[in-house]
Amino acid sequence: MIYECPPSDTPIRQADVSQYCDATHGMVELVEAARRTSARAVNSLMTRTYWEIGRRIVERKQYGAERALRRGADPASVG
Repeated sequence: MIYECPPSDTPIRQADVSQYCDATHGMVELVEAARRTSARAVNSLMTRTYWEIGRRIVERKQYGAERALRRGADPASVG
Protein backbone atom coordinates (compact mmCIF):
# COMPACT_ATOMS: atom_id res chain seq x y z
CA MET A 1 0.00 0.00 0.00
CA ILE A 2 1.38 3.38 -0.97
CA TYR A 3 0.37 6.34 1.12
CA GLU A 4 0.25 9.72 -0.51
CA CYS A 5 0.49 12.88 1.55
CA PRO A 6 -2.09 15.62 1.11
CA PRO A 7 -1.19 18.38 -1.35
CA SER A 8 0.94 21.17 0.06
CA ASP A 9 -1.52 23.84 -1.07
CA THR A 10 -3.90 22.95 1.78
CA PRO A 11 -4.38 25.59 4.49
CA ILE A 12 -2.28 23.46 6.89
CA ARG A 13 1.27 24.62 7.53
CA GLN A 14 3.88 22.73 5.54
CA ALA A 15 5.66 21.63 8.74
CA ASP A 16 2.43 20.10 10.05
CA VAL A 17 1.88 18.27 6.77
CA SER A 18 5.42 16.93 6.85
CA GLN A 19 5.07 15.66 10.43
CA TYR A 20 1.72 14.12 9.59
CA CYS A 21 3.16 12.38 6.54
CA ASP A 22 6.14 11.05 8.49
CA ALA A 23 3.92 9.69 11.26
CA THR A 24 1.42 8.17 8.84
CA HIS A 25 4.13 6.64 6.69
CA GLY A 26 5.66 5.01 9.77
CA MET A 27 2.30 3.57 10.81
CA VAL A 28 1.65 2.21 7.33
CA GLU A 29 5.08 0.53 7.31
CA LEU A 30 4.38 -0.96 10.73
CA VAL A 31 1.04 -2.44 9.64
CA GLU A 32 2.54 -3.81 6.40
CA ALA A 33 5.41 -5.43 8.32
CA ALA A 34 2.92 -7.03 10.71
CA ARG A 35 0.90 -8.36 7.76
CA ARG A 36 3.99 -9.89 6.17
CA THR A 37 5.05 -11.46 9.47
CA SER A 38 1.61 -12.90 10.14
CA ALA A 39 1.36 -14.24 6.56
CA ARG A 40 4.69 -16.05 6.99
CA ALA A 41 3.53 -17.50 10.31
CA VAL A 42 0.24 -18.71 8.80
CA ASN A 43 2.04 -20.18 5.77
CA SER A 44 4.44 -22.02 8.07
CA LEU A 45 1.59 -23.39 10.18
CA MET A 46 -0.38 -24.50 7.12
CA THR A 47 2.70 -26.21 5.66
CA ARG A 48 3.28 -28.12 8.91
CA THR A 49 -0.42 -29.03 9.08
CA TYR A 50 -0.53 -30.38 5.51
CA TRP A 51 2.73 -32.24 6.07
CA GLU A 52 1.25 -33.88 9.18
CA ILE A 53 -1.91 -34.81 7.29
CA GLY A 54 0.22 -36.40 4.56
CA ARG A 55 2.30 -38.24 7.14
CA ARG A 56 -0.84 -39.67 8.74
CA ILE A 57 -2.23 -40.75 5.36
CA VAL A 58 1.03 -42.53 4.48
CA GLU A 59 1.22 -44.09 7.93
CA ARG A 60 -2.36 -45.32 7.65
CA LYS A 61 -1.79 -46.68 4.15
CA GLN A 62 1.37 -48.47 5.25
CA TYR A 63 -0.42 -49.92 8.26
CA GLY A 64 -3.20 -51.18 6.00
CA ALA A 65 -0.68 -52.79 3.63
CA GLU A 66 1.15 -54.46 6.53
CA ARG A 67 -2.13 -55.77 7.93
CA ALA A 68 -3.11 -57.14 4.54
CA LEU A 69 0.25 -58.89 4.19
CA ARG A 70 -0.23 -60.53 7.58
CA ARG A 71 -3.61 -61.80 6.39
CA GLY A 72 -2.18 -63.00 3.09
CA ALA A 73 -3.95 -60.45 0.87
CA ASP A 74 -2.49 -58.72 -2.15
CA PRO A 75 -0.99 -55.38 -0.92
CA ALA A 76 -1.85 -53.74 -4.24
CA SER A 77 -5.53 -54.21 -3.51
CA VAL A 78 -5.30 -52.41 -0.14
CA GLY A 79 -6.06 -48.73 0.01
